[in-house]
Amino acid sequence: MVNEFIAYLIAQLGEPYVWGGQHTLLTPENYVRTINRMESGQGSYPDGTTYAQAAIDYCTRKFNQGATELYAYDCSGLGTYWLYNLQHLIPSDLNSDRMMQRTTIKPESPKKGWWVFKVGSDGKAYHIGYMIDNNYLIQAKGRKFGVVKTKFKASEWNKWGIPNVFQNELEPAQQSKYGVTVPETFSQIDWQQLKNDGIDFAMLYIGDLLQNGWYFNSEFLYNVQECLRYDIPFGIYTHGYCLSEYGAITEATNIINVISQYNVSPDLGIWYIWDSDSDSYVSGYGLTMTNDLRELFAKTFCQTIWNNNYSTGVFSNALYLTKGLRNVVNAGFGLWYYEEYTTGYFEPTIDCSIWQYTFFWAAALSYCYIGENYTPIPSPIPIKSKNGIPLWMLLRYLP
Repeated sequence: MVNEFIAYLIAQLGEPYVWGGQHTLLTPENYVRTINRMESGQGSYPDGTTYAQAAIDYCTRKFNQGATELYAYDCSGLGTYWLYNLQHLIPSDLNSDRMMQRTTIKPESPKKGWWVFKVGSDGKAYHIGYMIDNNYLIQAKGRKFGVVKTKFKASEWNKWGIPNVFQNELEPAQQSKYGVTVPETFSQIDWQQLKNDGIDFAMLYIGDLLQNGWYFNSEFLYNVQECLRYDIPFGIYTHGYCLSEYGAITEATNIINVISQYNVSPDLGIWYIWDSDSDSYVSGYGLTMTNDLRELFAKTFCQTIWNNNYSTGVFSNALYLTKGLRNVVNAGFGLWYYEEYTTGYFEPTIDCSIWQYTFFWAAALSYCYIGENYTPIPSPIPIKSKNGIPLWMLLRYLP
């Protein structure tokens, strides 16, 4: 079904955008009259050109190039014509906000078949695009552009997710995934054995920007190389040690520069840890931390990462959520949540993107050689879903 929808979208490339259009027929005889009626009262561009005239100009070019008929769409009409008029998969016409209400919003980067949205300050979606693969989308972009194929950029869209109408096809048997955190203290991990044991992803420590310079984890590039070798998706993380908002921007920019230098592309984003160690570090430089400062630093880091088209979020436990980090999550960034598993209850108590449910300082990371020590990872424990929605990641942390 998804492939059929995408084939339909591709077939509409080049068609015009007109407000309220939903496969609306335009001919050389009726297009001026029809567009003026449909765009009546919709406004003008800053240069004074009315929206109606921009759509008319677009169609005029198409007809002058030899088109004999055109079919007009607006952003939601492009999708609902196929979903409602052709396939009867939805009960009525929908605007972009109502389409978002019928989408399971996700924190990870969008994939083929997902829908992406531009959302206003009121929380309502005012524009929609349709992913045709993991990198490109088709959208009815506007009167001057018509229906176009564009590359997805996270900075241009607020939310995205899996359409409910395609849920079973895109996530037929959604299962939680198990991963490991790889801190700075382990070397030459046996990644093949981890892969064989069913590890689905890894979170790799890259290093920290300290006040006296950049500390680069010497094992980071090896770990990246091995993840790529064994097809293990990975994210990266760093600790916050900044003293100002500008310092948080510098921390984020430094990470982006480092991964660009080494051509590293983290599948699962770039994550920020501000914890008690961060508080202790900055206090040594005379800075007294407050909830507002933690929120400012973490939010600034995440926003800088986000603006550079990487997914991002914060690591936190329950305590630090009350110390300013909750507002970072509420702003739309991801949560990597630490809450230790207790017998009989294998489910996080709050919604999160990543759940770190073990924290064993005494054990060695699975299949990590430290001298002669060799400790296999425990078998993953079956878990329930959270509020009926399976968690997309779980973290097995075995330092």
